[in-house]
Amino acid sequence: MSQKDEIPVIEWKKIISPVQQAIAFGGSAAVMMLIASGVAQKSITIWLISAAVLLLFSVLNNIQSLLVPNYGQYLQRSLVAFVATFIGLGVLATLLSGTSIFEAKPYRTIYIIILVTYFFFAAIVMLMKSFMSFMQSKDKNY
Repeated sequence: MSQKDEIPVIEWKKIISPVQQAIAFGGSAAVMMLIASGVAQKSITIWLISAAVLLLFSVLNNIQSLLVPNYGQYLQRSLVAFVATFIGLGVLATLLSGTSIFEAKPYRTIYIIILVTYFFFAAIVMLMKSFMSFMQSKDKNY
């Protein structure tokens, strides 16, 4: 196989900490929610933006956690960052939209689903990491 025929591999040069991710996603959500509070016809749109950014943060954070060497430490920071972002965006959405999470009924359910999926994704990553370390230890024995 020549060099041209090789399959390209994506390499991560730098792992972004969960706190930096939370600040970036939370800040961008805050800007979009502020814009939506002045432009949107329905105040519930603010809850939509909040939930969408929170889900994106959850997915990308868990994907990146596959690549970290010290998963336990990363997971601790990730949990704190996710919970802070979860609460922060919920409070900001409540303040900007004027409707609480209990009044925005579909988004209450969506927020619960996002919370559950975050932990589900984390469990999948944990399972994959433990399986990979098990397979590596088996390879070393042979």
